[in-house]
Amino acid sequence: MKIAIADVFRGSRHRYCMWHIMTKVSEKVGAEMSKNNEFRRALNSVVWNEKATRTEFEIGWKFVIGKYNLHENRWLTSMYEERASWVPAFCDDVFMGGLLRTTSRSEAENRIFQGCFKCRVRSYTEADGLKTYMVEDENEQRYTVIVQDGSNIACTCRMYARVGLLCSHVFVVLKDERIDDIPPQHITPRWTRDAVKHSPTDTDGDKQNGCNTFRQCNNEEGQIMNIFHRCLGKAKGRPEKMKEIRLWMEEFEATFGEHERADLNVSGKRAIMESYCGVVTPKTIEVHPPPVAKTKGSGKRMKSAREIAMTEHYKKKRTCKTCGLADGHNSRSCP
Repeated sequence: MKIAIADVFRGSRHRYCMWHIMTKVSEKVGAEMSKNNEFRRALNSVVWNEKATRTEFEIGWKFVIGKYNLHENRWLTSMYEERASWVPAFCDDVFMGGLLRTTSRSEAENRIFQGCFKCRVRSYTEADGLKTYMVEDENEQRYTVIVQDGSNIACTCRMYARVGLLCSHVFVVLKDERIDDIPPQHITPRWTRDAVKHSPTDTDGDKQNGCNTFRQCNNEEGQIMNIFHRCLGKAKGRPEKMKEIRLWMEEFEATFGEHERADLNVSGKRAIMESYCGVVTPKTIEVHPPPVAKTKGSGKRMKSAREIAMTEHYKKKRTCKTCGLADGHNSRSCP
């Protein structure tokens, strides 16, 4: 499947399911180690840490493997070799929109705003136009927030890169900088009300050229929007720069002919879905769902030996009316 996905969906990023991998740990490390709660907590703190960098993950993984002497475990070794396909630290170059975890955005936003009242600025330095803040949260963990040109902000927790929302550490710094509005380059269009309205769609002529043209147009449009928002953020509060940007855009707009269409957006649900997926609907569908054979046992999932044992363990057994014990015997076979 990995090879097929890379061949068919060339612009996609194939990842393994972290939940399924972590549920197999108990089976792969042995009965004794699976009962070690300290080992499970140590491994989870390394794997599920979305804030960790690749170097921090490497150090934490090697420490856990060495501490519990799991160097010869072939399954853990294979998972470590394929860590780029399932560990969050190795997906920091791809915007996931919070898809790595199932926590809803509303819960994330509530946690951000509540954290603004619990974070504190511990230190502040300024050099070469960069302002560096050391922010401490309620758990006494410290993060570095860097402010450049008064509007470009980055935090070491990397929440904006993961989810597209500014963290509570950044909001504390914005308050300290007396910035009342969120810089426009840090407002992700995906989470705005106009996300669907302004979704990048292609023209009918572009659809005939295939998916490559569609994807290239989307990439170009995204880069243009990023550059525009960065320039707008840097020019905020400087009227002469704002005027310069407006005049340049008006001059560039005048280069288009009157016969060219002003609105190239395609309406409809299909166009919106194509813009999000990055591919166009093919005219002929070659791959169809497989036929379903309704044979005996169809629709039932085969349970593992562990699931069967757990089901039997928690199943209520019949109670003997003579002795009152529920160990499976009755009044006739009561000892």
